Amino acid sequence: MALQPSAMPSADEVRETLLDRWYFPYRKQIWAGLLVGAIAVVAILWAKQWQRNDRDNQWNRLAVATSQESSAQLAPLRRLIQEYPAAPVTPWAMQSLIAAQIELGAHDDALATLAELRAKFPDFVISTESMDSSATRSLAHQLEESIKSQAAWEKEHAYVHPVPSKAREVLVETTAGDFWLHLYSDLSPAHVEEFVRRAKSGVYNGTQVYATRVRESATAREPLLFEAGSSWSNVNGGDRFRRDPGDHDRDEPDAVQEPEQSRYRIRHQRGVVSSVMMGSGESMQRFQVILAKSGMSQENGRTTPFAAVADRDGSMDVVDRIGTAPTYGTTDATKDLAGVDRMRDHPYPPIYIRRVSVWASEKLEDGHTWDTKRVRTKDAEPWETTLPKPFGPEDLVSGQK
Repeated sequence: MALQPSAMPSADEVRETLLDRWYFPYRKQIWAGLLVGAIAVVAILWAKQWQRNDRDNQWNRLAVATSQESSAQLAPLRRLIQEYPAAPVTPWAMQSLIAAQIELGAHDDALATLAELRAKFPDFVISTESMDSSATRSLAHQLEESIKSQAAWEKEHAYVHPVPSKAREVLVETTAGDFWLHLYSDLSPAHVEEFVRRAKSGVYNGTQVYATRVRESATAREPLLFEAGSSWSNVNGGDRFRRDPGDHDRDEPDAVQEPEQSRYRIRHQRGVVSSVMMGSGESMQRFQVILAKSGMSQENGRTTPFAAVADRDGSMDVVDRIGTAPTYGTTDATKDLAGVDRMRDHPYPPIYIRRVSVWASEKLEDGHTWDTKRVRTKDAEPWETTLPKPFGPEDLVSGQK
């Protein structure tokens, strides 16, 4: 029987039937499902974007950490490894940590990190590839052998910091406190004798601490070194107490000392005292005191060490205090003024060396040509009452000397 056109439902009837049967009874569920689906899509897209951002952040942290000195890399790399123990960035962070540990001579730590890397990431490149295609040993095995070999060599050739002689002592009295020095008489005889000669002649008396170096951190200012003894204007016939600190940066060609072999035998570790390199060479008119606990290898082989701060009467506390003294670059009244850059590291107010004297067996050595009656007292020298006003903010603003 043929279907008559009149028997076929119209489009409106079909629509009404579908709406009545499938939409109206379930419209809340339908819209709820659509809403949930939309939320799920947004959540998936957001999660993927968050994952991408997190991965980018991980690699950025690795790049920032490895751009620093080896000693500064350790903490951020360890945090990255701890926070992301199984992320793609982690084996690369562990490899960088191994390199930093090797650089710092922490061979046992490097071997432990390497073992952890091989255990956790057996498919990482250094665990699976070899430098020599014909070799069966992986890069990790070769690196392990290299670390052990380097550790054995360094143990055999370990640096032993020389101990200065205590037969002779030098007392440096400053307006910021006093400290004692012991001398490397055997390793730097020429420098020691020139330093002693100048001390007994009173050359250092009345000179200044003219530069400090510090390492800034979020919580403290770590002293690195300070330089003292410059009397450029006095050497050149001028006023010893010249006001402008910028004059202290000028060369002193009349005070040059030839380097000695101890330049390459004594490392610039904390407490070491050496000459200062100027344009004409090593200046014995000036001396620098190393205060940093580490990270001063750039000074090794550059100047000749000839003394060390003695463990006596709180000497290290005094030199640390001098090294972190306020400067033109840290004092609120001067740090932002025009022209301060040329004297930024100079202590403000100035720190003067009152007296430098030489001692043996707790007795003042003969040969001092200046009045020593105030040595080892808190008494000021007569010239301290006639010191000019320190070069201050008004001088920086006006440009006057």
